Amino acid sequence: MSKIYFLNWHNNHKGNYGPTQIFNNLTKNLEKDKDIEILCPETFNGSFNDLIKEIFFKYLPKKDKSIFVVNGEGLKLPFFMLLFSKIFRKHEYFLMYHGLREEEDKYSGISSPKYYYLERNILKNFPNIICVSSFLRNLIISRCKRSKKTYVINSGVNYSSIDKKSLEDNHDIKLTKEFKFIISGGIKKVKGIDKAINMIKAINSSQNEFIAILDIYGGYDDEAYYKDILNSIDKNSYINYKGEVPKEIINSLYKDYDFLVALSNFDSYNMTVLESVSSGTPVIISDNIGACDVIKDNNLGCILKSSDITSENFVDIINLLQEIYRNKDKYSIMINECLKAGKKYDWNIVKNSYINLFTKVKEGR
Repeated sequence: MSKIYFLNWHNNHKGNYGPTQIFNNLTKNLEKDKDIEILCPETFNGSFNDLIKEIFFKYLPKKDKSIFVVNGEGLKLPFFMLLFSKIFRKHEYFLMYHGLREEEDKYSGISSPKYYYLERNILKNFPNIICVSSFLRNLIISRCKRSKKTYVINSGVNYSSIDKKSLEDNHDIKLTKEFKFIISGGIKKVKGIDKAINMIKAINSSQNEFIAILDIYGGYDDEAYYKDILNSIDKNSYINYKGEVPKEIINSLYKDYDFLVALSNFDSYNMTVLESVSSGTPVIISDNIGACDVIKDNNLGCILKSSDITSENFVDIINLLQEIYRNKDKYSIMINECLKAGKKYDWNIVKNSYINLFTKVKEGR
């Protein structure tokens, strides 16, 4: 096996979100392998310049063919590795990519044309890219006019650490006359919070024997939007903003809810979907989410079309809730399907997907 080097802009083992979380969880399962080495500024006393020099003068000139895997945390390190790939051509280079900044910024009020230009060029020309979802892969190919090899490996979850007995006991007592929904991504435009609120209002305005309650967890990135949302739910007893809580607490809360809601306008993956499924809690998501890879063809919840969400057509979800309310066994099946699906995305299994890919590339398959 060729030597594999995993490179990251920051290797902060306390990182819980986004690309850093994915990199840390993956490499934590790999770093004991003698053929794998993790390189980052922290390896060189926090100096990015020292990291680049070490890669250029020590690792790249080695005689043996190696594999360099760069985490897409910002553009600085991917840019340098793209340049190096033109000089040291005998090695294989992979870029792990997690999102498309140009799309995300449409919902944050930020505009960075120079960043978008550089991002598109890196994504067009990097030798190999590993995308976190099929949704992101298709977007990169179309937006960046990419023709080079582009793979998909979905992110993972620490499934083996979940207390399954606790989940089973808890889920047995759920589903009263209240359907409890959770959002854990905060109050952000890109997360489509306003659409989730409209869904709850639509459910409660229908002639049902049950009501829907929504709890929102997480921070915000736009104070004006945040205040607008709070004002819109101020007198609504069915919708509650719980504020920002630590990640480990959020992970323990999923089992207390009947459904996770993620009606994002754009989400290259959305880890909360996988975390919820792994806790045995079904999901209601939009088709703008990369985690559709996880629940596609599975009885794990409901994928709502973006066009239906925009037109506030929530008939599908209302029908699903009515069916579940009449037949609790259907919900029990969904719980079990969620737990089985979550097991497939344990980091130990995801790790093997990476190794298998590198092996195939090395062998020319």
